[in-house]
Amino acid sequence: LARLPEGDIDTTLQTISLAFNDRVLARLHFYTTHPQTFCCDGRASADFVGAARRTQAATAEAARSLGIEPGVPALHLTRLRTIGEQPCVHEEIWLPLPRFAALAEGDPGEWGDLLYPLLGQRCGVHVHRATDSIAFDVLPAAAARALHLPAGHPCACVRRQAFDVAGRCI
Repeated sequence: LARLPEGDIDTTLQTISLAFNDRVLARLHFYTTHPQTFCCDGRASADFVGAARRTQAATAEAARSLGIEPGVPALHLTRLRTIGEQPCVHEEIWLPLPRFAALAEGDPGEWGDLLYPLLGQRCGVHVHRATDSIAFDVLPAAAARALHLPAGHPCACVRRQAFDVAGRCI
């Protein structure tokens, strides 16, 4: 493990492949969705087409993950990533308030591709570790629209919980 400002990174794990049967659908490199290769054709991209954000009542699932009560205001981010001009990753991110209130202001277009460095720069919160669970499901209507796919289309769902140095879910 290499010691980095945001925490421990396993430098030997570099690629995760998502596949259906024997067909690889995407490869994720270096703990992030970017850079990524798509459908094994060798293209790589760090395209990021933007983010939407709003303060809203935390859903029961988000509240459980963040250790807050359902209905408590939280910052909800929605990000869409593309390869070329094709949408390929739809992200929904919940952040507790007031800890991440600095992200509720300003232009999300200035954030850049990577969220973890932004959390450190704007909010003074550094990701120390993260856990992922990967499941296969079908796309809900809003995500399907963003990805230009029909509702109910099969997809891989990655649920990530990131933790700060004190072990708090962020």
